[in-house]
Amino acid sequence: MAAPSTSENQWYTRGCYYCHYTLPVRYQQLSHIGQGSYGTVIRAFDEEIDQWVAIKKLTRPFQSDEIAQRAYRELKLTQY
Repeated sequence: MAAPSTSENQWYTRGCYYCHYTLPVRYQQLSHIGQGSYGTVIRAFDEEIDQWVAIKKLTRPFQSDEIAQRAYRELKLTQY
């Protein structure tokens, strides 16, 4: 099994558009994309894969069963 990269062990916290994100150091150059009733989406540059990625922070994913199910479905979709 390969050893984890050093960035997986290093984290930092940064505010972006009224939210705080604690992320591995591999994600840099955060900027706000949008905000909705369920959360906030930012973009960040992933230095390990050399690409821009979207990161969504859910406001209250377990507020109700319906919202939890919606969050679960969305997470399942992002696996592909």
